[in-house]
Amino acid sequence: MLSVGPQELVILGGLLLLLLVFGSAKFSSTARDLGQLLGGTKRTVEEARSDLIPKEVKEAQDAIKHLKAEALYGGEQGKQRRKP
Repeated sequence: MLSVGPQELVILGGLLLLLLVFGSAKFSSTARDLGQLLGGTKRTVEEARSDLIPKEVKEAQDAIKHLKAEALYGGEQGKQRRKP
């Protein structure tokens, strides 16, 4: 049975509304522009997020990951370690 959730209905409704408002001629260019806008916004947010996290915080996160791995798998470096 086909199951359509509320998110899919919202997306389909939005696309149908765009098609009715802009017509078929402008629909493809409007959809492309909207996709580029969303993609650019996502890239900008990711760049801002990476710029906001200082180098020291990244180093501390890496150190914590290393300590966690040592605690889970032991300090023996010669043996093969299992991954969770």
